[in-house]
Amino acid sequence: MSRWSSKPVAIHVGHGSVQVRDPATPLPAAPAAPFDPDAARGDARGLEAVLQAVLGGSGAVTRGADFEIATACCRFEVVGWVDGVTSREHRAALARGRFEAVYGSAARDWRIEVAEGGYRRGALAVALPTPMLPAILGACRRAGVRPASIRPAAGACIDRLLRKAAGGAAWLVVPDRSDTFIGLVDRGSWLAALCMPIGADRMLAGLADVLARESALVAEELAGARVLVCPSSSGAAGGRSIGQARPDNRVLEGGDQRWPLEWLDH
Repeated sequence: MSRWSSKPVAIHVGHGSVQVRDPATPLPAAPAAPFDPDAARGDARGLEAVLQAVLGGSGAVTRGADFEIATACCRFEVVGWVDGVTSREHRAALARGRFEAVYGSAARDWRIEVAEGGYRRGALAVALPTPMLPAILGACRRAGVRPASIRPAAGACIDRLLRKAAGGAAWLVVPDRSDTFIGLVDRGSWLAALCMPIGADRMLAGLADVLARESALVAEELAGARVLVCPSSSGAAGGRSIGQARPDNRVLEGGDQRWPLEWLDH
């Protein structure tokens, strides 16, 4: 990329680290203060200070910044279809109710977005923790940086995997630096979504166990659906063992179960 690129700088924000990924202005990872993403309120001033310093030393001042939120800091849930509930506002209310049912009052102020799957299809909802959002916006304001987007790091890979699934049944797997997103779709409808605390470098070792457990909760014809894997940009950078496993690893095995395994390069 040319140093005169006009594209926004990509900034990965996770537990305890902020990483700028921009060939035009390569910077080392900077430490950031950890915080509890499940807390309704948290002291994110340490994170804001680190972000402000990182933004000021990058090309983001003139080009803006795309913020990618680590999978470990996001929460995912599936919002099933409910007859008669079709407006985006009502679907968003269903999603918030789902998060509050799982996480309690901590989720009341979370930023929640719903990626609709279409008529009579389950949707994927993602929540960003409350302390992180004002820290990002505050750092941008103080550094004079335009926040071009704030999204889950796994988002772009999830979109790619959905296109690859082409309306069929598939387990969608997105390894990130410290956590891995796993979802199940069938004919464009979301049926399950979860995260496991296993990073890109150890993902294969735990994936079969997770799928074996989750497969027991879905219809038999879906349990053995193919597995599509696309490491996030930060996961691909941190997961050397994944790259080493690709040439020979076309089948995932766990106990007496087998899943066809297919990789998508980032």
